[in-house]
Amino acid sequence: MLAISWNIRGLGKAEKKRAVRCLVEKHKPIMLFLQETKLSSFDNRLVRILRGSVLNRGMGVEAEGASGGLLSLWNEDLFEVKLCILNRCCIILGGVFMALKNEVVFCSVYGACIENERKDMWNFIISSTIAVPIPWVLGGDFNSVLEPSERIGAGNHTGSMRSFKSFIHEIKVLDIPLSGMSFTWTNFRVHAAWARLDRFLLSPEILNRFPNLVQKGFYRSVSDHNAIGISEPKVDWGPSPFRFFNWWMENKELMLEAIGGWKGCKVGGSKSRILKAEMKATKLSIKKWLLLNKTQVSTTEQLEDSLVKLDNKAELEGWTDSLRESRLKLLLKLWTNIRKEEQSRRRNLISDISFDGVVVTDPILIRQGVFDFFKKHYENVSWLHQKIEDLSLKRLTEGERINLEQPFSLDEVWEAVESCDGNKAHGPDGLNLNFVKKNWEVIKVDYMNFIETDP
Repeated sequence: MLAISWNIRGLGKAEKKRAVRCLVEKHKPIMLFLQETKLSSFDNRLVRILRGSVLNRGMGVEAEGASGGLLSLWNEDLFEVKLCILNRCCIILGGVFMALKNEVVFCSVYGACIENERKDMWNFIISSTIAVPIPWVLGGDFNSVLEPSERIGAGNHTGSMRSFKSFIHEIKVLDIPLSGMSFTWTNFRVHAAWARLDRFLLSPEILNRFPNLVQKGFYRSVSDHNAIGISEPKVDWGPSPFRFFNWWMENKELMLEAIGGWKGCKVGGSKSRILKAEMKATKLSIKKWLLLNKTQVSTTEQLEDSLVKLDNKAELEGWTDSLRESRLKLLLKLWTNIRKEEQSRRRNLISDISFDGVVVTDPILIRQGVFDFFKKHYENVSWLHQKIEDLSLKRLTEGERINLEQPFSLDEVWEAVESCDGNKAHGPDGLNLNFVKKNWEVIKVDYMNFIETDP
């Protein structure tokens, strides 16, 4: 677990301390953010109780009267603190994050209930991100929502939402989906209210390093807020599908390697088995070449590399108007691309699925459930047994019948291939038809052999 955040609503009671310790021992976070501790002081004994066997360093902000108070605990073996900024609304810890082998800022946030005070907090964090321009991980109780759908049973404050969205846009962080629940706070009253007040906001660099990062809400226990956490689960979803990109065909060296894999495949057996083996060998050749040449990089990585080169050039030549304009364009492209990737991640995320009314969240059970569903579907025996003897149907002439039974000619097969959308593949995992069209002269014999009836 990368980090956990929890508005504990007071740490004075023993059951709340136990709840925090159990949460730490179970999920073993690198960083723990606690808001509303309502403590006027912190001692080593309290930190020892909360940290369990996982966390070994802590930093706190005292409460003002009976409200507020922040406490952050972390594993010093995995995060080495170099910078600490304390504020009544946030704890900012900058340092070296061992998993990234780079500098990162962890920021625990507690948003004030008063709008003007919240805006002051936004401005303070914005100025801090400018002063410390490295990747940020912000988590906590922001006391704001982004959309009306994130609040039920309470008034929607449009101005507050606009302010929160503006803050997120200003510091260029991303809000990842919350798995397992829709809201993180409730008032526990008859006239119930719910809201998603707690969340993690991450710099794009963090998501690039941890592309499968998920945000999860834990069950509500001793507080009216749910604890939330971010982690990158080590889950076996099965083999990833092979996706063929059209721009690969522009690389002559890569195409030579791919066709070499096709030609070099020597297997026996049926013609369908031979064609399948040739396709598989081609895919393996492409993967091997991409791995050795490291050209399989995303657009985001290409843009980031361009920014680094531009910054290096500016260090030597100084910032000219042309360089500033180029950098701004690259940043806009990068930010747009990151937004698209994040939207794609949200669309593709399968956090749970329902089978016969039972909601399943375990990826292994999801895989098995999907497999069983389609297995059962394709094994079903058709119930439609319509007799056709008495139906009035058009009949083929003898000439049409003979022509229909003739083997497909090469021209007919090519006409069919050429008419297909080149971006489509033979199945969900394979070479697309643009590859087939481009290399038709090489592979047409194998396709024609496959189309012929196996002996």
